[in-house]
Amino acid sequence: PAPPLLTPSHWRLSVGEVESVVQAAKEDKASLPAAWREHRYELSLVTKAVAEEDVASAPRPPDAPPPTLLPQGPPPAAGEVQPLGGPRRSWANLGE
Repeated sequence: PAPPLLTPSHWRLSVGEVESVVQAAKEDKASLPAAWREHRYELSLVTKAVAEEDVASAPRPPDAPPPTLLPQGPPPAAGEVQPLGGPRRSWANLGE
C-alpha cells in the first residue's frame, strides 16, 4: 500500500547533478560481469541549460540533503567524443 502522506523527493535540478545513468563501460561488463559496483558508468549530468529549464520543480528545502555534484570541464569541441576514463569509484564516493 501507498504511504498515508506523500513525501516529496524530487527537487529543482542543480548543475553537475546526475540526471541519469546511461550505460556501463563495455570492457568493464566483459571483464567483471557480476561486479556491477566496480563498473565505470557513462552519466548524463545536469547542464546549466537543463537546470534553467527546470522551473516546475520545487526548490530543495534547507533540511534536505544536498545532491552529489560532479565537476564539469569545458564542453567538447563539435564532433569530439570524450573517452571513458578515470578511476573506478564506488557509488558512496561518487562526488569526491
